[in-house]
Amino acid sequence: MIIKKEINKKQLINSFLNHFKKFNPILKEAFQKFILFCGFVFVGR
Repeated sequence: MIIKKEINKKQLINSFLNHFKKFNPILKEAFQKFILFCGFVFVGR
């Protein structure tokens, strides 16, 4: 159940990033780094 939730979260983030790709590449890159950072924080806990 938790694994399925993670996959859904990743799909949601990917679709969100695809919107950003059309929006602004620099902003998208910054957002990706932010998501990565958040991931590390959650894994750290």
